[in-house]
Amino acid sequence: IPVPKDASTRNQLVLHYLEKNGMSCSKETIDLFVTRISNLSPSAITTILDTAKYNAKQNGRTVGLELLPALEEHLYGEKNAMLSQTSKEKTAVHEVGHVLLAKHYGKPVNFVSIVAREKFSGYAFIPTDESKSDMSKEDLLQEISILVAGRAAEVAVYGESGVTTGASSDFSRASELALSFV
Repeated sequence: IPVPKDASTRNQLVLHYLEKNGMSCSKETIDLFVTRISNLSPSAITTILDTAKYNAKQNGRTVGLELLPALEEHLYGEKNAMLSQTSKEKTAVHEVGHVLLAKHYGKPVNFVSIVAREKFSGYAFIPTDESKSDMSKEDLLQEISILVAGRAAEVAVYGESGVTTGASSDFSRASELALSFV
């Protein structure tokens, strides 16, 4: 089954699932959820909705309150042990670097977290413009700049000797983008 690329189709899928299961959720939560699932298959989306439904029942909460935590767990893994205060601060500086440059370029930032998970110490979710099928050179350079801005923020605050390994996945993604442009 193909990945539903447009937000309208993803929205219909989520609303159908909620209606079929006698559940409801605020429009704001659904809109944010739909924005964050742009690259997921219908099967993955259903799995996340099933997890939210199960967690809501277990925790005596609404599906709306469990939807985004279920998505985070699916995308980034379960929560890890707590980070030290120093690690939290360095992670926060790193993520702020991404956010500041994204805002400078006028891009929306939907979510930022410094909660350690299996795959990341933190992350910033900056959605891409779904209306564009191709990236211009300017778009590409902005995306790469945002990806390396986390490391730049670490260097600015802590110096070269105080940087973390947190930028490794950012550098991998930036390299993939650059290679796609060549």
